[in-house]
Amino acid sequence: MGNSQNCVFEGQLPATDPNLPAGESLLGDMCQSLRNAGWECVDPDLWGSSGWSLVASCDREEVEVVVTSSGDGNQFLQIAPYRTPGVLGRLMGKKPSATPESVFAVANVAHRHLTGAGFDTQLWLWDGYPDHETGTTSPAPA
Repeated sequence: MGNSQNCVFEGQLPATDPNLPAGESLLGDMCQSLRNAGWECVDPDLWGSSGWSLVASCDREEVEVVVTSSGDGNQFLQIAPYRTPGVLGRLMGKKPSATPESVFAVANVAHRHLTGAGFDTQLWLWDGYPDHETGTTSPAPA
């Protein structure tokens, strides 16, 4: 069973502030797409010093969407449960904050949003770094 949907996509992200990583406006607009699909989300937040993240929730499911540069001129997007318990937590019955189905649903919204924003070349993969051998051109169910 998959945990995170990962996407590599081609293209440059617009930077709203030259002192901060690019991607804030992309995630801000994606937040609106998620709201239109029935998710609640917070405005993007600086993710370390290399990208942006937002948290979206729907029906007690919480996912985190992160965008950063992949370092090779492409961009990297990851959608995963906001909270994932460690070994001890799992032994005590704790579950991730989102099911693979919810991660997949958000990945589909993200895929449509990226395509609509002109990022046509996308590679998607569960739980790994997508490349031309392992990735698919759109999110696949777990």
